[in-house]
Amino acid sequence: MGHSPGVSLELSTDPEDDGRRLEVVLRRQVERATGLPLSKAEARRLLGEGRALLNGRVVRRASHRVEAGQTLSVDLRREALEARQEERRARVALGPEALLLERGALLAIDKPAGLPSHPTPDPARDSAVQAAGRLLAAAGEPPVPLWLCHRLDAATSGVLLLARDAETARAMGEAFAARRVEKRYDALVHVERAQPPDAWTVEGYLATRGGQSASVHSGGAPTRTDFLIRERLAAAAHVEARPHTGRTHQIRVHLAEGGTPILGDRRYGAGETDGAERLMLHARALRFEDPRSAEHIEVEASMPAEMQRCILTRRTRPPDPGPPRS
Repeated sequence: MGHSPGVSLELSTDPEDDGRRLEVVLRRQVERATGLPLSKAEARRLLGEGRALLNGRVVRRASHRVEAGQTLSVDLRREALEARQEERRARVALGPEALLLERGALLAIDKPAGLPSHPTPDPARDSAVQAAGRLLAAAGEPPVPLWLCHRLDAATSGVLLLARDAETARAMGEAFAARRVEKRYDALVHVERAQPPDAWTVEGYLATRGGQSASVHSGGAPTRTDFLIRERLAAAAHVEARPHTGRTHQIRVHLAEGGTPILGDRRYGAGETDGAERLMLHARALRFEDPRSAEHIEVEASMPAEMQRCILTRRTRPPDPGPPRS
């Protein structure tokens, strides 16, 4: 195709792709084939550069509708693919400061962004469960299995709760499902024109298809998130999110569909074009009752340095005085 050497993928669209936009199918198929997420910006760049062919024909229009059974040929840049694969193979070394809570059968860590919560099918890829096990081993504790009490997206940092036994994990999982756990997140969002109100709530239904979540009028899972502006910044805002439900990408979708996508969100927002180092979403705090002692516990993780830098940079520029949305 007249480009620098790349990695060629020959993919076949399936019934789930039938009738969907080429951009969406391209992102889904590449992630499924390589295990690496492809942002909207990356998918559109591939299409614009003629690096994606449908049945042997270059199609540059992202909105082109795909049919099941078509051949999708993709030419990925080798250096970019190898760099991201190497990043996935890296082992995360959590320091003692990452252990936020160790009480009875419960422990909480400050999960860094980019680390999946649970082990993936890729044996070379690290996970928070494995990193937490190494952290405990480094402190001289005997190896024991660890169970997740809930999950965070790989791109999200912050408080992740684990248990040393299945019974405690099950009890905490039930507490999350019954909405007895209070969750608070920090999000840095893009504000393009109209300023969001000081506080607002999003309620509705979310459905997930092909790894992508979206609001639906029926047939999805009920969701609710409360939002509060903590600080208005230049073309951005620091928002506190309090999700009452825990659906896939709930906070990301609620903010993006409301016109304030999270900075660095490659899946639902501008991603690479907004200058953010990562997805600017951080699970700041959990408040819950210990299932064994009934003691009330609150765990908090400080905002990561890269998010603090982002706030400082945007604080030095005057905020957009656009009118608040009603």
